[in-house]
Amino acid sequence: LQPHSQTLPFGQVSIFKVGGGPRAPTTALPIGQQSSSDPLRVTTVAPSMSLLNAVLAVSHGKSNADLLSSNVAGFVYVTEVDMQKKQFTYVSPSAGELPSR
Repeated sequence: LQPHSQTLPFGQVSIFKVGGGPRAPTTALPIGQQSSSDPLRVTTVAPSMSLLNAVLAVSHGKSNADLLSSNVAGFVYVTEVDMQKKQFTYVSPSAGELPSR
């Protein structure tokens, strides 16, 4: 494999997370109560150092609602996050730009 490294400003990408976070087991909830956590909730992720070493899916979706029903174009691996320059570096299995926002 020959991964290709590219650097992008934060403003050229939108990063989302799917899922509602940790979910309490049903045995920990009051009787008859349902968990309010939505496993299909789409939320925006602000660029931060937490993206370092993350694997991100690249989606063909054009809006938040499209993310869950659109195809995944591939995956990228974040190798560097520069908060001062407001950019991040990633490696992908093929050269070329990411699909448009």
